[in-house]
Amino acid sequence: MIHGLLAAFALSTILTQSGEPTPGVSRPMDKGAAEAALGTAPAGAGPLAARAIGVIEGTGAPLKGAAAVVTQIQLDGMLLWRESLSPGGQRTLRQLLELRVIERLGDQAGIEITEGEFRARARELDDQARAAGLEGGLEEMIAGQGIEVEEFERYLRLSMVHERLTRAALGLGAKVEITSDQQQLWLKGALEGREYTAGTLPFADGVVARSGDVTIGTAEFAEQLRKVMSEPEVQEACYMILLERAVRARMPDLGESGMEAALD
Repeated sequence: MIHGLLAAFALSTILTQSGEPTPGVSRPMDKGAAEAALGTAPAGAGPLAARAIGVIEGTGAPLKGAAAVVTQIQLDGMLLWRESLSPGGQRTLRQLLELRVIERLGDQAGIEITEGEFRARARELDDQARAAGLEGGLEEMIAGQGIEVEEFERYLRLSMVHERLTRAALGLGAKVEITSDQQQLWLKGALEGREYTAGTLPFADGVVARSGDVTIGTAEFAEQLRKVMSEPEVQEACYMILLERAVRARMPDLGESGMEAALD
């Protein structure tokens, strides 16, 4: 991919957990979508999982009614507990923090991207995408990233703010070329100059992390964790919640160690 497009999509793709291609980015799930994700066990589920969960609804099912539904709040709670301290979760947190810090510093500096400037950059990217062989231009590239147009537009505006903040810090004029390395070095320095505080599980005060006057709350972090998950990963997470419920329903006297063994 040519440099211009890589720079433009740096923020639109920043919320992926690794450099590997992701099969899809899940949108925040409403109640109907969450219920639809619960119908079958994920591929590769072991015999114990299949026996424990059985059929979600119907005669002889281990879970009925509300017990067979995973709400978004319940899913978010599981993700926060399971992913917050994982390498992938920490990457997602740092990337989210970077976005929010750029946004806050841009506001404090009075940087505003006008509609004309934004459209001019979008046309430039569309031309570059077509020159790179994408017949659908920028629209095709956005679709390929698996994000909504509105979300991409926010990230593109933030990338332009990031560029202006770096130019101002380095004393570079608008016509002087600026590299992605220069922007990342500036951002690293900006973050290091802010007091960072990490929250502690289970985040009783609702705060996951703070960087100066920027706060990442549990709801915002959980939403980003969901965004970087593929649909199969969301289904698996919902399934594991249901599996634990089913095991507890069938074996109410099972201790925590036994539960961990049953879910492995």
